[in-house]
Amino acid sequence: MVRDNCFSGHCHLLLNTYLCGMKINVINLNRRSDKWAYMRTELERMSIRAIRFTAIDTKPGWIGCRESHLRLLEMNRNEDTFAIYEDDVKFLNDKWDFYDELPEDWDCLYLGASPKESQERYSEHLFRLKNAHVTHAIIWHNRPGGAIEYILSHKAYIRKWDDYLATVIQPMFNCFVTFPIIATQVQFQSDTCGRSDVSTIERNYNTHCK
Repeated sequence: MVRDNCFSGHCHLLLNTYLCGMKINVINLNRRSDKWAYMRTELERMSIRAIRFTAIDTKPGWIGCRESHLRLLEMNRNEDTFAIYEDDVKFLNDKWDFYDELPEDWDCLYLGASPKESQERYSEHLFRLKNAHVTHAIIWHNRPGGAIEYILSHKAYIRKWDDYLATVIQPMFNCFVTFPIIATQVQFQSDTCGRSDVSTIERNYNTHCK
């Protein structure tokens, strides 16, 4: 039986087994039951176990987005690795072949991103990330002196979440995006901005990750 805060089942056979023990959080506003219904279906399709996190609801919405992500970073400080998904994530494939390619001191891994410039290839299935936006699916790594520690000690200076990651965290820390892209966003009315066309994510990715 599927409950509102957890998806039962086992990891998809083609998913890297590392994902099975990882804590996965999904940010969802109480007033967006449509997006939660979508996420229940999408995560069940991928057989991914996840926990719903009640998003912090503010006006403008980008403040609540930032505060929700920061709260989850704080709540997961005792986890070695954990994932934060937003409630419009759409998985494009289930071939997760990247974990063995990450360096020991990696900080975050985007399953999809919208880069604004050409990205540097790091390995067969990874690009080193810079100047890339959207935060719909990120896996985080807690490590001493790493990005999470830095973010939480500087949170008073953060304005828009994806801008901060793109302009401050990605240049300073070991941030990566998978190749090929694993996750994009499904088309919904955004709670944080006026963006209307999520197809720009894949278009920007395909342009700058090759």
